[in-house]
Amino acid sequence: MAIFGDKKKKTEAKKEMTSVVSSVPSASGVASSVLIRPRITEKATDLGTISNAYVFNVDENATKRSIAKAVEVAYKVRPVKVAVVAIPRKQIVVRGKRGVTGGGKKAYVYLKKEDKLEIV
Repeated sequence: MAIFGDKKKKTEAKKEMTSVVSSVPSASGVASSVLIRPRITEKATDLGTISNAYVFNVDENATKRSIAKAVEVAYKVRPVKVAVVAIPRKQIVVRGKRGVTGGGKKAYVYLKKEDKLEIV
């Protein structure tokens, strides 16, 4: 009977370890789940050169703090300010068929004057 008790303890210990490991997000996992991609447009490029701000498409459930943390992890730069804008869905008609654009969320990330991001 002692053998079965030891197996139970081992399986319980393994379950505890896997739950602890899965609950701690990896550094790159946080950045990739929050930051979808940089938003490269004329306006975003001008903001990058003029006011040292960068624009990203982000997850719809992302918060300002999670975005700041993700930028810090991914680019090794601490943001000064983060502004978040919701992009609404829009009704469109293409070739006579109605549809809806995706919508989403974008974030403006402001950095210090001396900090720069390499977005390719």
